[in-house]
Amino acid sequence: MLDLLRNAFHTGVGAAELTKEKAEKFVRELAEKGKLSEGEVKTFVDEILVKSQKQKDKFDSSLEKLIEGVLNKMNLVSRKDLTEMEERLMKKIEETK
Repeated sequence: MLDLLRNAFHTGVGAAELTKEKAEKFVRELAEKGKLSEGEVKTFVDEILVKSQKQKDKFDSSLEKLIEGVLNKMNLVSRKDLTEMEERLMKKIEETK
């Protein structure tokens, strides 16, 4: 039963931004309907939260790579580049005094 619920959850609901409270509520409702023990409830909630965090991390990483790629294609100057240029400019100004 637990495997069937896991598969249904991951297929139908998704786990991208599920909070602990929502996960517990969802699983408690299943337990109240009958077929999950307290141990299975805790295990299922823990699994949902771990998978949810992994999905979120994967999404964040993909989004970060996408943004970096777009910014690189735009050929924008980075904050580091500006700071280095400012330091070189200040050094040249001091040398000319």
